[in-house]
Amino acid sequence: MYDCQSDSYADFTVAQQTTTTTTQARRRPEPLAGDVRVRALPGHEAVLTELAISAERQGYLAERRGARLTLFAVTLADVLAFNRAFAARATFSAEFRLAAPVAFHG
Repeated sequence: MYDCQSDSYADFTVAQQTTTTTTQARRRPEPLAGDVRVRALPGHEAVLTELAISAERQGYLAERRGARLTLFAVTLADVLAFNRAFAARATFSAEFRLAAPVAFHG
């Protein structure tokens, strides 16, 4: 413990951290991601092919079934970018959830 009046300390110990704990503490959290369902607006079915190609170039798995396309495990940032690029011709539906609850400390 540090005593600021006498500028001294007593019973001062430092807990040893394991490499795993240190590595986990420094690791950035995984980005928020989820599956995205896309439906082409009437007359714009070709947008699904364009979007699937764009998503697969970025490393995402895309599955098309008729007039619907599903993109798997897409990050929130990428979904927003896809929406900006293709929203005039398609509607996007996604649900993003964290695996574990988040605690906020204020």
